[in-house]
Amino acid sequence: MNMPYITPEYYNNVYKGAAAPDSADLERYIERASDIIDQVTNFQIYGKDISGFPSLFRDLIMKATAAQVEFYVMKGGDAAVNAGMDDMNSVSVG
Repeated sequence: MNMPYITPEYYNNVYKGAAAPDSADLERYIERASDIIDQVTNFQIYGKDISGFPSLFRDLIMKATAAQVEFYVMKGGDAAVNAGMDDMNSVSVG
């Protein structure tokens, strides 16, 4: 299993994202968001330690992951969004 690209501490204290219902939900959203980042990057960063990346790339990866987490929080969870139950047609990060 690939390590998530952010921690709950990063999401809450650095990114300052919308409050998740509870810590278990937040951890799950972070894992799902990291999977999404892997998909949109064609798995080019999968399994790599991003702490060794240039700070710009690392920051962008972490911000994109946090933005996806916040999207899940604001939409009430990852299940409805990932299952196509959401009424939005598309969302882009970046």
